[in-house]
Amino acid sequence: VRDGAPTTAITALAQTPDGYLWVGTTTDGLLRFNGVDFRRVTDVDSAFGKWRTPITSLLVAKDGSLYVGAAWGLARLKDGAWKVIQGGEMFGRQVAGLAEAGDDTIWVSFTYRGYGWLKGDTLKLASFGGQWEPRSQPAPFHGLPWPRNHPNALPARTGPGRR
Repeated sequence: VRDGAPTTAITALAQTPDGYLWVGTTTDGLLRFNGVDFRRVTDVDSAFGKWRTPITSLLVAKDGSLYVGAAWGLARLKDGAWKVIQGGEMFGRQVAGLAEAGDDTIWVSFTYRGYGWLKGDTLKLASFGGQWEPRSQPAPFHGLPWPRNHPNALPARTGPGRR
């Protein structure tokens, strides 16, 4: 732990084009590893207005942006600036998973009540008010295996092009 390695459960890993390894944890928040030591990233906590942010998922998009799913919602690091993504009822929703489709849409699944998609800075939500139907897959994922153990899980990628 001398090098700042996380002391709690690791929930997500991602590497950005600049070579940094990003580590999401349950209680240490977001950490960045430069190849020598780990540094806790407090900027994401400040973006959410929290002291510590439990990280649930990470995604590096094709444009190099880092998306951070958290207990408080979704944030993006792009060109050195943090932005919390807002979208109606999305505020304060725990993100369960993130995936990028071929058309650069970022798909977001939530721990409770549905999923959404992000194009640019616009987040659209699905199934926030009523019963969510697990058979209604987001359009880019039709035909992919769909985990059945959690109704809001994102589809698993298999075969060529799998990440």
